[in-house]
Amino acid sequence: MPRNIALLGGQSSGKSTLLGALGNALKAETLTHLRMDGLDADARGLQRLAQPLHHGRYPQRTKAGERIDLVVPLRTTGDYFGSDAFTLRAGDYDGEEVDRLFRDRLREWTSEWRQRALADGLLLLLRPGEKTRPPRLQSSPLPDDMARWRLLRERGASSASPSEQASVPHRSDSFFGQIYLEEAPPPPHATPTDPVAIPVELPLIELLQFIRNVRELPAGRRPRKDHERFRIALLVTAWDAVSQDWRKAGPAAFLSHHFPLLDDYLWSNFLPDDVFRFGLSATGGDLRDPDYSQAYLDMDDPAGFVEWLDPLLGIRNSRDIGMPLYWVLFGDRALGAL
Repeated sequence: MPRNIALLGGQSSGKSTLLGALGNALKAETLTHLRMDGLDADARGLQRLAQPLHHGRYPQRTKAGERIDLVVPLRTTGDYFGSDAFTLRAGDYDGEEVDRLFRDRLREWTSEWRQRALADGLLLLLRPGEKTRPPRLQSSPLPDDMARWRLLRERGASSASPSEQASVPHRSDSFFGQIYLEEAPPPPHATPTDPVAIPVELPLIELLQFIRNVRELPAGRRPRKDHERFRIALLVTAWDAVSQDWRKAGPAAFLSHHFPLLDDYLWSNFLPDDVFRFGLSATGGDLRDPDYSQAYLDMDDPAGFVEWLDPLLGIRNSRDIGMPLYWVLFGDRALGAL
């Protein structure tokens, strides 16, 4: 039976750009291990998203209420992964829809979303804000889950004074290397009429909770049986715009530091082997920059890149933006497919 991969993300997370770049790479046959196995009529939406990239422009954002169901028959090239035919089904919807799901839980969970919830794997896109503070990094070994849990409990029971606690490294240092933070400025005075900004990870957490509910996974329990498990590739998009310090630390450290609620939710509700973090730049740079847009057009083989942290080899980089898709389909075995 064909496998379903759902591509999900909030407003301006880069869904359309990734789909367009994948469409171009499939047509040019530049993905290392994937080929398009014919062209389904429904794949015309993929061509629409790919066309602007030929002119050095981003695809137009999906309009509110617009639905584009993308059904693309694919096959592996028969080398590293063997010969395997499957179908990529990706619904390109407007990103504000995820925010509406968060605001109106009762009316917005349509049958389309229920079908996405039952996908065999997820590509979950998240685009960071433009202002991210650079870290001060100091390497340390990665402990196992038990050591991390013990350290979190010890810190929770600490009776250190506020000044002593302020000098304690951020909790992510125990899992992804030591990240020391400068003291944050106090929050501005708030009144009851001030608008409240919803952190970008909250709608995604709500979405994952809904997905778990549809799949009948109890809250706060990791999957225990094989039929309950599914893979989630968490993609930090516009990775080229992230500072070099954070790129050296890797997408896992970046997500742990900037999106701790989402990081803790994933750690608490999914098996570590079923979640992997990637940094993704679908175009390799910012097409809004005229100089880079022209350089992109001048490339013989314009492409983006994907990066991830290998615990043994450090940061890995590949120009094959299909890598997160390989991982969702084949697991950690895909990480050796360079």
